[in-house]
Amino acid sequence: MIYGTQKEGSMKLIRNFKNTLIGILIVMALTACQVPGQVPDAPVEITSTAVPTATRSPAATPTPTEIETTTETWQAQVDAIKALTRNKRIPDSLFTGVTIEVEDMFDPNLLLQPLENLQLKPGYRLDFVYYYDGLSGLPYLYARQDTAKAVTTYDDYRAMCDQAGSGILCNPMNAILTDGTEASYFQWVLLHTMGQQFYLDWHASYNDQEIIASSATLSRIVNIYSDIQHGSSLTEEQQKQALAINPIPHVSIKESAVSVRVVTFTKWGGFYETIFTLTLEAPHRFISIEKTNLVPFDIDIIF
Repeated sequence: MIYGTQKEGSMKLIRNFKNTLIGILIVMALTACQVPGQVPDAPVEITSTAVPTATRSPAATPTPTEIETTTETWQAQVDAIKALTRNKRIPDSLFTGVTIEVEDMFDPNLLLQPLENLQLKPGYRLDFVYYYDGLSGLPYLYARQDTAKAVTTYDDYRAMCDQAGSGILCNPMNAILTDGTEASYFQWVLLHTMGQQFYLDWHASYNDQEIIASSATLSRIVNIYSDIQHGSSLTEEQQKQALAINPIPHVSIKESAVSVRVVTFTKWGGFYETIFTLTLEAPHRFISIEKTNLVPFDIDIIF
């Protein structure tokens, strides 16, 4: 991810800008659970609840070794998506408002390589159009038929997506197929949550939410933000609370729905638990999203 210039100042100045930041955070909190540009097919119930007790669908109880292996695999997939999307130089051409392919342009179809239990709907590919308004720059991911032309401007994208005959799916997740396994539903949520975090500029950089799938990664994040040079660090109490979190993802497959429980971290919000309940069959639709802020935290850095 390419960050814009950090507007550092005294803590008094930071507090004065808090009200401005609140508006941005509200927008990010809403969009964090929605792919950029996605127009929901139906209202999604988003609730905040106490920490729920996870339940498993009828199945053999996994052994500690199986749990550890699964956790390591899923964390490796999270790390692979981060490696693909973060710290990429934004091509200068994208700041013109016209998205045309240039040398070394990021290919979003690479996002599916580490997610081996997912595949694109036959005849479709992932693509993106770049939005830039001088304050924020971010990609709008979409799916298009192989025979459809790529969209070059944001206005054209909004006009064409989901229109009959356009070959453009505004919500790219509608073109992502799972194979019915727990791993595939986790990967679907991972792609939904972190797949659009490339080429972020300035205010868009608030979208840094990442899934934590292992205790080792949880400890690493706590250590990093317990002693940082710029902004606020985690307090000792916040560190203690964060380390008590169970970060292991949980997938529960039922007759007509599946729920995926994940823990995430963002520098502008802290540690969250989110339970996504979605339809069992593709194209998957969200039935509900339950989000709980387990350990509130704000790094106090403003873009």
